[in-house]
Amino acid sequence: MHARCQAATPAWPDRWHPTPVAAIWRATVFLVLHTVGSHYTYSNVPAGDWARDAFGLARNHYDRLVHFGFGLLMLRPLRELGFGRGSGPGGLGALYFSVAAVAAWSLVYEVVEWIVASVVDPAAGTAYLGTQGDPWDAQKDMAVALFGAGLAALVEIAPSGARGQPAER
Repeated sequence: MHARCQAATPAWPDRWHPTPVAAIWRATVFLVLHTVGSHYTYSNVPAGDWARDAFGLARNHYDRLVHFGFGLLMLRPLRELGFGRGSGPGGLGALYFSVAAVAAWSLVYEVVEWIVASVVDPAAGTAYLGTQGDPWDAQKDMAVALFGAGLAALVEIAPSGARGQPAER
C-alpha cells in the first residue's frame, strides 16, 4: 500500500495488515458528504434543493442520500475495522456483522440526535432534527442506511461467486 494512504489513517496503522485503499476512499467520500450536510444543515443543502425542484419532490432528500451513503460507503471501513486483522468470522459472517454494525450505528446516531434535540431546545427540536414534516424521518433514515449496507454487501460478495468470501479490493 502507498505510504501516504497508510499515514492518512492513524487509527488503523498496521505494518503487516494495511487498511485497503478502497476502505479509505469510501470513508473519505462519506465524510465529505457528511461535512457538506453539516455546513448547510441537511434540509438546506443546495444540491438537495435543486433535486427537489428538478424532480418535483416534496422535501430536500440530501439527508437520505447521506444516510444511504453511510450504509453504502461505510460498510467496508467498518468491516476492516472489526475484522480486517483476520479475527472473528470470515466471509459472509463478517459481512453480516458489518451490516449489523451499520444498522446499530445508524440507530445510535438517530437516538443521540433525538436526545440532543429534546434536551438542548425542545421548542426547536423538529427544526434541529430536520424532519421536514415527516414523522417517520428517523425510521426512514435508518432504513436507507440499512439498504445501502445491504447493497454494499451484495457488491462485496458478487465478484467472489459461490465461494461466499468477500471480494478483496
